[in-house]
Amino acid sequence: MNQKKLEIIFLGENKDNFTNRVFELASIEINDVFDVTHEELEELRETNYMFLVDDYNSQFMISFRKQTHGGKVLLIVELHFENDVTNKDFYNIKIAVKNALLPLFDTCYWVLDEQIQHQTQELYSLINKAENHFRTLIIHYMTLKYGLNWWEHVPKELKNKTDRYEGYQKSLTDLNDINLDLYSFDIKDLTKIIENEYVFTVDFKINTFKNIPTEDDDKEKHLKKYIRELLKEPLNYELKQEKGFWNEFENYIDDIDEFKNKWDRLCEDRNHIAHNKVIDLNMYRIIKKNTEDVFKELDHAITKVANSEISTEERNFRNYIVNETKKLDAETQGFELLDTEDISNKFLDYIDEEILQVADDMLHFCEVLETYKSKRKIVHTYF
Repeated sequence: MNQKKLEIIFLGENKDNFTNRVFELASIEINDVFDVTHEELEELRETNYMFLVDDYNSQFMISFRKQTHGGKVLLIVELHFENDVTNKDFYNIKIAVKNALLPLFDTCYWVLDEQIQHQTQELYSLINKAENHFRTLIIHYMTLKYGLNWWEHVPKELKNKTDRYEGYQKSLTDLNDINLDLYSFDIKDLTKIIENEYVFTVDFKINTFKNIPTEDDDKEKHLKKYIRELLKEPLNYELKQEKGFWNEFENYIDDIDEFKNKWDRLCEDRNHIAHNKVIDLNMYRIIKKNTEDVFKELDHAITKVANSEISTEERNFRNYIVNETKKLDAETQGFELLDTEDISNKFLDYIDEEILQVADDMLHFCEVLETYKSKRKIVHTYF
């Protein structure tokens, strides 16, 4: 039981000599929620207290370490646990410890939790897979739509962000010669690549007896004031440019609005996980389900994009399968299925055997007959 799996710090004010009563009060709470088999106070220092517990299908130890600093009392609580911390029993134990002791203090801080470490590692791996799946979808879609030069269609404000990642690129050695464009973006930037973009020009006229200030700052404030008033009236505007990448994704993602909401949630969840924030079982389940849903949607969309245009290799393979199937069906029926070249050869052979050779024979016969007639004519003339 010497493996520390959990550490919580409880903090409270030292009112009514609370520091001398904290072990007694905490013992009552622990015994109320756990089946304690043994408990004792360290005699030498009298700042440490421990419980041996046989409960929740496990045997474990809870240890207390008390520190008093003026008017504050700290109780450092550790849970020593030998069983698998990923199971539900460990979760129930740590929540029971927190719920039992927190009413005695003003607040508590979660310092170490190996279960959360396992959960966040799992979730970060899932989020990482979903993030790279989105990159894969963008590469497939943009390459199919714009070809090898699709990067030219990415908004300029996003391209400018690549400067921030020069250090990252320079640190690469074996992979510094591959295309790293999409890896220069933050996770939230990925959706901006395919967001709809609209550029409007708006004409407006200001009638005033006052002169507009010439200083830029004053002029801007002056114009903003009039523009706020103008916005209350119908605007005279013209749409100059439109890019609708995100709308086009509706062909590949079933519910684009729902997916966008789930992706935004995933981006926030990634921030929580990457910054090692505390999560409980409910949050773990929500993040996991949302991430898995996003991954499935992206996987489905990648397949749809890939199937939207057939490659040369796939087209050749499909033709091969069709022809082989036709041949098999024909042979089953006692027929022979021929391709264009075979038909041409068969036709030429037929022409040669059935027409040309017969014609040659007929010509030869005619020549023999003509010779015979000539001889008969000569003999008849002689007599």
